[in-house]
Amino acid sequence: MSTAYPEIQCAEGAVEVIFSDPSRRERELPISIVVDLDWSGRLIGLEVINLTLQAGKKALVHVKQTLTSAQSPMRYSYDGETDSFYLRLHVGDSSNQRSIVGTLFLDNDDQIVGIKVPG
Repeated sequence: MSTAYPEIQCAEGAVEVIFSDPSRRERELPISIVVDLDWSGRLIGLEVINLTLQAGKKALVHVKQTLTSAQSPMRYSYDGETDSFYLRLHVGDSSNQRSIVGTLFLDNDDQIVGIKVPG
């Protein structure tokens, strides 16, 4: 049985969004992320400013392919003018934001295969 991507995993207080087979991970990139939380503290979205400046121009290729073809409530947007990537994980209203350091998992082509947000 194959895994359907994207997949959200929660473990040890962290949330990981997986866009592709984790065995494709070749490097980890610490990155500043602004997280959106709902009234209960649940993570509903995340934003990365200067994404391609930090991760490379091909960073979103796999994310776009996965989210375009998936039957998932997850949505993304990218603003090329500000180089800002936003990923909505769940429907809801943001009532709190925090700036944290998360991790991008990149493959050999510098495409994002996962994002980890610490708790």
